[in-house]
Amino acid sequence: CNRALGAAHGEYVIRLDADDSFDPTLLEELRGSMERKAADFVSCDRRELNLKTGEVCEIRIDPFNLFRLIAIGTLMRRDLILKVGGWRNLFLEEYDLYLRYLSRSAHPPVHTPKVLFPYTIRPGSMSSDSVRTKEGWRELSRIWPQHVLEKRGAPA
Repeated sequence: CNRALGAAHGEYVIRLDADDSFDPTLLEELRGSMERKAADFVSCDRRELNLKTGEVCEIRIDPFNLFRLIAIGTLMRRDLILKVGGWRNLFLEEYDLYLRYLSRSAHPPVHTPKVLFPYTIRPGSMSSDSVRTKEGWRELSRIWPQHVLEKRGAPA
């Protein structure tokens, strides 16, 4: 992620992992919200499919809870990501980045209440590994005080 960030030249960044996809309007919708609200951080809702159970649901991020976000559903300013040092080598690296980023932002996060991307939970993926996820939360709580984590929402 940091190599890609260094090579990028745009004003905004969305992290897109190899197995992610998004609605064709996602970039325009999030950029529009960012510019209209003079924001530094914009998120949206998603449709989630669990391949193991077959369950499909819509995940709404309102009220704002940082720990319900997925990287593809967040738009941030490249210069501010660089200022906070980019991604660190952690299991839950995006939440750590969000916490550092929002602590330096002059504006509150903005939510765009639209489902703009699908997210698939696959057996064997990081998001389906409850043991590693619990270890990731412990790692994050060693770095960040509990009151800081609680300020941004409750871990999902």
